[in-house]
Amino acid sequence: MNRSSIVSRRTVLTGMFSIPSVAAAEPLIDLANGSGIFASTADKRQSGGFKNLYTEDQPTFSEQPDKEEFKRPSRIFAKPIKLNLRNTNINEQLSLAISPTLQLSEIERQSLNHFLRDWRENIAISIDDTVLKDFFLICGEYCTANNETDVQISSGYRSRKTNDMLRQRSRNVALNSMHIQGKAIDFYLPEISSRQLGATASKICRGGVGVYSGFVHIDSGARRQWEA
Repeated sequence: MNRSSIVSRRTVLTGMFSIPSVAAAEPLIDLANGSGIFASTADKRQSGGFKNLYTEDQPTFSEQPDKEEFKRPSRIFAKPIKLNLRNTNINEQLSLAISPTLQLSEIERQSLNHFLRDWRENIAISIDDTVLKDFFLICGEYCTANNETDVQISSGYRSRKTNDMLRQRSRNVALNSMHIQGKAIDFYLPEISSRQLGATASKICRGGVGVYSGFVHIDSGARRQWEA
């Protein structure tokens, strides 16, 4: 090996370790901080996953919807649909135009809350948004060619007094029914079997679905299904 090659290599090595941007300012890998010149962010801030390799911190993940919720449609119609509602107990009727966004105006919301009231006690509360949107989506599946569907409502909100009275008449009425919280609707569609309607509700509803001989119950409680 000649002297010129030794000097050349020594010069190169000396030069490399004398460059502040490489040796002093930013190490290739900083095991203490989980950073270095290969860090992906432009300002060299630590990412959560990278930091976790060298600390006791637990990685954080954004919550992911469960598979069924992720597949659930956010809209099922391209233009407004018309729901013709009828309370089967008192023959009261209400027609609503539901937009693809499933949003109601304040006046429409008040009208629907009144329609779904405890008619025995004449008490109305604000019906839960989740159960309403699920209800709209389910009904939207059965719209006719003119974008309408008729819906028979057998129960919406119930006061505690009404629920206790109904419990004395039927074993199918729960002590702490979701109807008491305004989070349940019992309904059926003419010419659609309860079993068929229940199957559709099970694909859409985020809460409970109960299939009865003459109607389907939906609520915004825990996800569950039953037949009675």
